[in-house]
Amino acid sequence: GMARVADAMQADVELSQRQEDEAEAEANALMAHSDLAATLGDPLKTFALALPSGTPGEVAQSLPMLRQQALNNRPDLLALRSRVVAATEDVKANRSAYGPRVTTFANVQADNPHLLAGGATNWTAGGKIEWQVFDGGARRAQVAEASTEVLAARAAVTQLEIQATLQVEKAFYARQTAQRKFAISDAMLSKTRESLRTVQDRYRAGLLTV
Repeated sequence: GMARVADAMQADVELSQRQEDEAEAEANALMAHSDLAATLGDPLKTFALALPSGTPGEVAQSLPMLRQQALNNRPDLLALRSRVVAATEDVKANRSAYGPRVTTFANVQADNPHLLAGGATNWTAGGKIEWQVFDGGARRAQVAEASTEVLAARAAVTQLEIQATLQVEKAFYARQTAQRKFAISDAMLSKTRESLRTVQDRYRAGLLTV
């Protein structure tokens, strides 16, 4: 049982590499958490990174729940949905211009030369209906433009929903990958420590000269 100095040095190198892998896995888990929180539209949201044993804990929400949270809370999606509502109202307003326009008016005038008696009161009231028969196609063009804006806004919402869903899935699976890498690095670190302990025990027992 002779061992060379290089054996102990190699064990130290292995141990250092496994510690670096462990630190990298922890950093990857943190970045995956940050990416997931940003994708959900809540950059300040935090996740439990590690349990007391040192193993990263599972994300509490399931993937469908995270997808729905992103679709409900992302500010860019909310803004686009408001744009759809506004464009739809614009279409209604332009279409209402085709109908008649009704206005009313009233006027009352009191002519009292004396405070308590005499004088006369005059009043007028009336109404007006306006209906534009020809406008050169201006209103039709306005309705068409507003309708196009609605379609464009809805398409943008659909595209952003797809993008948000894919980003959530990417962040979710990246988080799972980071967790697996952490577990593998942790297991390799344990094996390296055990190997080093075995070599040290053999040295103490006189089985190794170095």
